[in-house]
Amino acid sequence: MKLKNRRMLSALLAIVMVLTMLPFYPSEVKAAATPTLDLGDPISVTETTYQLSNATFGSTGVVNAAGGYFTVEVNNGSIAVVTPPSGITELTNGISISGIVTDQSTPANRVFNFSSETTYEEIQAVIQDMTFTQAAGKTQRVTVNVTPGVPLSDGKTSVRTYNGRHFVYVQRLSTMTFKDAVTIATNINGHLVEPAPANPGEMFAIASMFKEFKNPYLGNWNFLSFIGATKTYTPDWNTSIGAVTRYVSTGWQTGLESTTNYVSNGAYDHLTLLLDTSNNKVGYLGVNNTHGGSSAWKDPGVIVEYNSGVITNITATKEIGLPSMGGSVAISGVAQVGQTLTADLSGITYTPDTSDNVPTYQWYRNGVAITNGTDSSYTLTADDLGTAITVMVTADGTHASGSVTSTATGAVAAADEVVTPAAPVEVSKTSTSITLQAVTGQEYSIDGGVTWQDSPTFGGLTPDTDYTIVTRVKATATQPASAISTGTSIRTATKYADLDGLTLSSGTLSPAFSTDMTNYATSVSNGVSDTTVTATVYDSDYATVTASVYDSEGALVKGPITLTSGVVSESLPLSVGINKIKVVVTAQDGTTQTYIITVTRAPRDDSGTPGSQTPTPAPTTSSPTTPAPAPASGVKTTVNNEEGSFATGRTANNVTTVEIDQDKLSDYLSKGNGQQLNVRVPGDGEVKVVGLTAATLKQLSDTGSTLNIENLLAIYPVPSKQLDLGSITKQWNGTPLGEIAVDMDIKRSSDALKDAAKDQATKGGYDLLVNPVDLSINFSYKGQSVKPDQLTGYAPRYIALPEGIDPNKITTGVIVNPDGTVFHVPTVVTKINNRYFALINDLRSQGSYSVIWNPQNFDDVKSHWAQASVNNIAARLQLAGTGNNTFSPNRSIDRSEFATIVASGLGLMRQGVTGTSFSDVAPSSWYHDAVAITSEFDIIKGFADGGFHGSEWITREQGIAMIARSLHLVQSQKALSEVEINQILASYSDTDKVSGYARESAAQLIKAGILEGTGGQQLNPKAAMTRAETAVMVERLLKVTKLID
Repeated sequence: MKLKNRRMLSALLAIVMVLTMLPFYPSEVKAAATPTLDLGDPISVTETTYQLSNATFGSTGVVNAAGGYFTVEVNNGSIAVVTPPSGITELTNGISISGIVTDQSTPANRVFNFSSETTYEEIQAVIQDMTFTQAAGKTQRVTVNVTPGVPLSDGKTSVRTYNGRHFVYVQRLSTMTFKDAVTIATNINGHLVEPAPANPGEMFAIASMFKEFKNPYLGNWNFLSFIGATKTYTPDWNTSIGAVTRYVSTGWQTGLESTTNYVSNGAYDHLTLLLDTSNNKVGYLGVNNTHGGSSAWKDPGVIVEYNSGVITNITATKEIGLPSMGGSVAISGVAQVGQTLTADLSGITYTPDTSDNVPTYQWYRNGVAITNGTDSSYTLTADDLGTAITVMVTADGTHASGSVTSTATGAVAAADEVVTPAAPVEVSKTSTSITLQAVTGQEYSIDGGVTWQDSPTFGGLTPDTDYTIVTRVKATATQPASAISTGTSIRTATKYADLDGLTLSSGTLSPAFSTDMTNYATSVSNGVSDTTVTATVYDSDYATVTASVYDSEGALVKGPITLTSGVVSESLPLSVGINKIKVVVTAQDGTTQTYIITVTRAPRDDSGTPGSQTPTPAPTTSSPTTPAPAPASGVKTTVNNEEGSFATGRTANNVTTVEIDQDKLSDYLSKGNGQQLNVRVPGDGEVKVVGLTAATLKQLSDTGSTLNIENLLAIYPVPSKQLDLGSITKQWNGTPLGEIAVDMDIKRSSDALKDAAKDQATKGGYDLLVNPVDLSINFSYKGQSVKPDQLTGYAPRYIALPEGIDPNKITTGVIVNPDGTVFHVPTVVTKINNRYFALINDLRSQGSYSVIWNPQNFDDVKSHWAQASVNNIAARLQLAGTGNNTFSPNRSIDRSEFATIVASGLGLMRQGVTGTSFSDVAPSSWYHDAVAITSEFDIIKGFADGGFHGSEWITREQGIAMIARSLHLVQSQKALSEVEINQILASYSDTDKVSGYARESAAQLIKAGILEGTGGQQLNPKAAMTRAETAVMVERLLKVTKLID
């Protein structure tokens, strides 16, 4: 045959060249149909384990004459196996390729070889006997892979599959040329892996399956395997003929040299596969024919792709989910307001079974989730009346999944009618208060049912006045209030403890008797050894009167004897010298008034007859001088206003030390609750009280008793109820309370503090009416001392006002700081035993206290509706004016001003405040301390961005919420039901505009008498709160809680 032209000749030569490159492969045996494997449904063994006891192969008999291997893998959890039969071997040590272990059996991936005689039934039994442990709360995937015909052995890995193609990694020969690599692949019915130039990602995925075998090259590259790309030809594969590489299997040009993955390396004959150190990409490196042979650079092995049909994997996968909740849930109980419904889980089932599930609950009212209805039981409230109730039970998601919802109940019925209670019963009364017998669950009203209170005590009443009080059973979340009881009429006691007349049978009173005068004097001759007293009581119907005689040392000589108003008393003895007759009038409400008559009886004259004379001095002798005894302390103790001895005193250097006898004090406290104990020390020197323990304070608190320490400077009640004794004993690792000593002290403050306080008063324009007085309490144990600071609630202390001071010219008590500056503390002026005191309520356990006069009268509030409140609050140093004697009452108040007035008004301000949690409040800010303190007490909160936003105006509802939180700080408040809230807010026309967070706050303040609406019965919640409104609400808060008067 003649070739017609050169073009045809060239084409024929190319065909010949390609044919000479093609390797010879043994003929492939077409695979038989792949057997099947069904893992079946799992069978629970325990709550956390199961077996695949139903796993079944679709074939029986010998699996493969060449043997093979199989794997069982879980994505989480573990697999426990039993000893397999002979012919099946678990590869606990794996296989080795160039010293690298792979295909090692692990608890999460069990690997087995099986022999030429192993049957499907034997492999099936091994799988069935495995015990699987599932990770809590997770779905487990089980994958079984059986690969017949290729048992695992050192030098060749398990078959690894990518996109339906099967690959294996074969260990290199000691010297392995490209021809050797081609031969290895051919001998196992495969060919060297051949990358596609346009799909480097595919080659990377295949290389990654064998990344553990990479061998370092230069730079960041590692050798992995020869690839089927070469310029050489079969059968020797060692002489380059073509200009570019061609695939070994097809003879087609690879195009790999033109890709970005090609790694240039000079003249080359073949390509080898590289993988970078960080396992992120592949490279194709040109190598010459010495590579793998005489060259030092070597691939650790070769990646071989099995020819199609050679490998027949049997694969099965099973997703093992959590046990599924099913069945039904029922509701037990009566669908009636006040009754409790319970979810009945007896009909709940789990597939597979489990008892570890901890379900959650959600109750629904007409299909809407009920807030806080998340327990297994739910008590029906008035809000549920007429609705249908369901409950949904949901698996915990860790031990089971799914949920079940009950069928609905019938319409919820109304609660049974509440029985009307009996009329209230009087327990006690004073001139200004009435206390009733408390009955759990009842509330009381003194205004015919307009307002109600939980406390059975009504205070602030008018003396000698009739009041009718009613009661009813309180409304609850599950029932309305009962009908109102019949009323009980009670008349308050009188408080008049005055005399209309007072005379002695001997001597004339000086000055002449006057009702308002309580101290008198008279003189009698030596011959008058006794006298009588006639006392005429102003309120002779209710008040009582007694008389007692004391000698010059203050010792009781006679009395007290009970007198009859206007009737001469029995004889009262008079000693030579000074005698004091004390006439005590007790009003019906317990108020007392003491009238003192000092009677001086003259001594006898020289002749022994009654008269008066200066006594002759005793003669001087040479005997040693006996030291004068220490002056008597004059300490007196009383229990329930009667003499009772439980302390002794000694005075030295104007310091009186009072030592408490714990045993005697404990005896008094054990006689019943509500004991009133007093320690009175004469004079105004320092008083030190020792002998108390923390256990004594706990006994005082537990019995509801009081212990007052008193001298002319102050009355310091022991704050036993407000001390956190638990935190104190923790500081000494739980030391018993009886081993912790407690000392108390009353004394004048140092001259330095007094001078500093007076200097600050001059600068501040207020009058310091009382020199500062220090009150302190100290806990000690084994030489260590602790001075508690903040109490758990407000506690009283009384600072005596100077004689002659006008009680109407007292502004407030103050705490005096070390630099002489002062902070307001809530104060009420009160009268005790004819002396005026500043009753200070404070959250501090101790401090230096004084009283100031600081009247304010701003020009721009003189005709303002809030004039009195503004001037009062400003006078108490709670909120400053705005300059030029103005207050700007109608200006909106910002958050920083609001924090200041609340912190000052509640007496919370202190020095030494460090840091706040707000990002926009600098330590130098004038309002820093107030913001930090009100945030500490959870009165004021910040914003989501972490800021306080001190310059922003406060709306009325924001202010209402903060004042309500302040009220909770002073007095615990009962939570209001939604029904109560709606009832209280019903009289206001714009309650729908009140934000949800402020509704209960508004209702509580209205109920307490702190909040009133604006014009037209509106709350106006979104309007900015003014400075005047703030002053008024803070003042009402302090008055309602009786912190100020």
